[in-house]
Amino acid sequence: MTSCARGPRAVPLDELAADPDAFHGQTVSLTGHVREIEDDLGDAGRHFVIEDGESNRVRLLPDEAAEPYAGQFVRVVGAFAFDEGTGRRLEVETIERPAP
Repeated sequence: MTSCARGPRAVPLDELAADPDAFHGQTVSLTGHVREIEDDLGDAGRHFVIEDGESNRVRLLPDEAAEPYAGQFVRVVGAFAFDEGTGRRLEVETIERPAP
């Protein structure tokens, strides 16, 4: 019996934004630009998101993993989660700039 190791599923950010419940709990691969968001509401401070050209966004956690990539195009792999209270978020496993 052989097993086939499968990597994370590459998901376009617009598809993830359209149906986040379908990907909750899955390990996914996303590509886009890392952007720093300043949050002046409450004590959240700043955080980092990955987004496409249409402003489909997913928060990246922890912030320390994403911060060095602010302003850059990246591929990020991690565990995706969604709920109405906190929105879309990804626990980063790996983050890298794709080869040109």
